[in-house]
Order: sequence, then structure tokens, then C-alpha cells
Amino acid sequence: MRISALRGLAFLAVAAGALALRLPSLGDKPMHGDEAIQAAKAARLWETGEAAYDPEGHHGLTLSYLTLPVLALGPARDFAETEEWMYRLVPALAGTLLALLPFLLADGLGFRAAAAAGAFTAVSPAFAYYSRYAIQEVLLVFF
Repeated sequence: MRISALRGLAFLAVAAGALALRLPSLGDKPMHGDEAIQAAKAARLWETGEAAYDPEGHHGLTLSYLTLPVLALGPARDFAETEEWMYRLVPALAGTLLALLPFLLADGLGFRAAAAAGAFTAVSPAFAYYSRYAIQEVLLVFF
């Protein structure tokens, strides 16, 4: 097998592993307080177009704006019809992309090291756990 094919398979394996640990049953647990605040902010932006940044107590509106397409394309017509998974999808995808970022450093690190870093990030219990919450932290780490 060619080296480029092996590299492609390694990339896909890291992506699949990260998705497998982040996407299943995203809506099965109730939201905690921080998630509920983020969900309410995103829903308000979606329903009214209004968003207010509070420099005293929050990380900003990035998660709210990135959640808009999920809400707009989803089955819900208003906040009452939304489900937890809709608000957790963006952090889960950001956590998956986070596991793929080391591949951008393959020229400097070497492909094996980049693939190992990506694999370790994909299966990291802490990264997988926090990528399944509708909170800003995974986006902050990703960006």
C-alpha cells in the first residue's frame, strides 16, 4: 500500500475514532446549568436575532453563532422543540476537529508523531468527555 494511502487511512481512523466517542447519545442526559445558559443564548439568537455579549460572566457568542445552522436546519420550530443534542453537536464536532489538528503539524513533527498525537487526542477521556457538553471550552481549545 502506498504511503499516501496509509496516511489517509490514519487520518480517517483518527476522525472515525473521535466521532465514535463524541456523537453517540448526545441528547441522553439532562443539561447542567452552564449548558442551559449557552442553549438559552443560542435559542434567543436563533428566534429573535438578538445576542448580547456579557464580558463579566461568559466566554462570548461563538458557540451561539456556530449553533445557528444546527438549529435552523434541524426539526425544531422554536426553543421548546429543541433537544439537547442540537446544542451539543457543535462542541462534539469541534472536539473531533481538535483531534485532527496535529495532522497540520506533520511536516514539522513527522507524520507518525502527528498521527499519534491525533489518536491520543481522539481517545483522550477528558477531551471526549468535555466535547460532549454545550460549553465554550472545547471551542477555546480548538481555536
